[in-house]
Amino acid sequence: MMKISTYSSLAILFLAGCQTESPTPKTDYGDWAYESTVVKTVDSHEFTFPTEGYAFEHRDEYVQECVDAIAYNCKLLAITEFTVPIKYRFVTSREEMARFTGIAASGTTNSWTRTIHMAVFDSTETTTDEVLTDPPIVHETMHMISQVAWGHPGQKGNWINEGLATYAAGTCSGWTPREMYRFFMENEMLASVDSMITDFYHVGEMVGYHQAAVWVEHMISRYGLETFQQYWNPQNTMSFDEIFGVSIAEMETRINEDILKEIPEVPAIDWEVLQEGCYTRLNS
Repeated sequence: MMKISTYSSLAILFLAGCQTESPTPKTDYGDWAYESTVVKTVDSHEFTFPTEGYAFEHRDEYVQECVDAIAYNCKLLAITEFTVPIKYRFVTSREEMARFTGIAASGTTNSWTRTIHMAVFDSTETTTDEVLTDPPIVHETMHMISQVAWGHPGQKGNWINEGLATYAAGTCSGWTPREMYRFFMENEMLASVDSMITDFYHVGEMVGYHQAAVWVEHMISRYGLETFQQYWNPQNTMSFDEIFGVSIAEMETRINEDILKEIPEVPAIDWEVLQEGCYTRLNS
């Protein structure tokens, strides 16, 4: 269990070239924009939040979720000690995410800089129909821990990279990846094996990520974490067939058979609702 040592919050002024909403500065910085954040360190991990808004008001809850996610993901990967400091930065919009990371996502991970960005905002902080108060903390933290501990699987492993993080995150809108997979099977929505392997990021995210999560779950439960890690290893030169003794297509056939037995009835998933995403919801 992780011991948490909390240090006092530090108010830090960041000078940047782009204007963002912030408290009125007490000093005239000329043509420099004023931004303010609060920073806290827990077990060597650094957490940065805006000084107002939903993320700020719930900052202690999000910090605890991150600490719990580190412990949970380490346990999932059988990592007994993880001492690499992670920097978590919470921002108030997708636009701000794009400014910091180049991607207007709900969460991003850069394992080279050891930085995770999360977007958090409620209905009072956006002009869109989207609300994002449940950021992908477990998902992004798994990306960080797996890539720091094992290395990045590379382009050949896009599906295994996202599959592991999605498997770790568990349910999406109340549905497990296996229940979603059963729904996708019934409605002929599953991506082809070739698309999953060679063109993963052009497969629809909701289908591709959860299809990959079911593949990863099967690989770990049937063949063991050590074998899974062997395939993940960026230095690995052996094929999937050589490591697992079956092709990915043969594995998928086994998965389909298992899920049909396990979940004979098709889950009553509302596809229109599910497409809104696992971490966002629309303003009511």
